[in-house]
Amino acid sequence: MNGITDEQVNSALEKLSGMKIFFGHQSVGRNILSGVDDLARGAEIPVRMGTLESGTSTDEVNILDAHVGENTVPSSKIHDFVNMVRSGVGNSVDVAFMKFCYVDTRGDEDIDSFFTRYISEMEVLEREFPQTTFIYMTMPLTSPMTGFKNMIKGMLGRLHKVDDGREANIVRNRFNNMLREAKEPSGRLFDLAAAEASMPNGSTYSFKNDGEKYEALYPGYTWDGGHLDEAGRKVIAKKLIIFLSKLD
Repeated sequence: MNGITDEQVNSALEKLSGMKIFFGHQSVGRNILSGVDDLARGAEIPVRMGTLESGTSTDEVNILDAHVGENTVPSSKIHDFVNMVRSGVGNSVDVAFMKFCYVDTRGDEDIDSFFTRYISEMEVLEREFPQTTFIYMTMPLTSPMTGFKNMIKGMLGRLHKVDDGREANIVRNRFNNMLREAKEPSGRLFDLAAAEASMPNGSTYSFKNDGEKYEALYPGYTWDGGHLDEAGRKVIAKKLIIFLSKLD
């Protein structure tokens, strides 16, 4: 799948089983963690996971996750993540990161404003916790849900689309391109959007608007145009664990 072998995945899982990771997110993040769990169980490699809300400590798990902020209010997610890191998590993990949601472009906050705050707050955390690797993550995308199968689902009233997978993705692509320019050279950017747009044959799923190409979530990875299905969550999980396993 996208050129990743079982051996590479298993090697990455083995490394993750010795790491401490903190991940702040909402629903697509839960999809990704389910994908990690699928892979770990399938390989019979113990990667322990738990939630901050349940009182789990980093001593007990490899991946500690938490629900952060409010959807459509991206600054609230940054605020919660920063506070959680400072509450003790930052001193007890090897890697920490957070994820925005595709709905975060729908609120009242200007994209340039929360992009600037995201970079600024993360860079402050990097200085405060030099022993912890902070990684950045592009914003997830949605899908126009095209194709024969989805046409039939639409006719039968069984297709529940998140949005049209186009106009809002233009804004998401802008955020992601700014983040790539700022942080890709650091080697600490996990490009979730690019992974979601990467089809099984390795090409990029996209659409055109006014002559410009924009990435979109490949319909084969989602059931509703935004959340990841079983196939999609494994695709993203494979790329994420390999990325994490290669961090210095």
